[in-house]
Amino acid sequence: MRLLFTDLGLPGPLNGRQLAETAISRYPGLRVLLTTGYADDALLRRGLVNPAMEMIAKPFTSVGLAAKIRSVLHHRPDIGPL
Repeated sequence: MRLLFTDLGLPGPLNGRQLAETAISRYPGLRVLLTTGYADDALLRRGLVNPAMEMIAKPFTSVGLAAKIRSVLHHRPDIGPL
């Protein structure tokens, strides 16, 4: 598994960040792309999104999503611990 793409707001016991953290613990090196309709900066300031996880705001186009996925898969930042 190379990429997890999920919404930040999920129904159920886990939100998208929690799902991503669980997946990363099982699949080290996994890339994460979250989506949300809320402002990226506000989510980062409130600590809801790990800065090592990438975001794409809704609404997005298929071209924009494809470009973001390529970027996430080809970028290898030193992300440190989650």
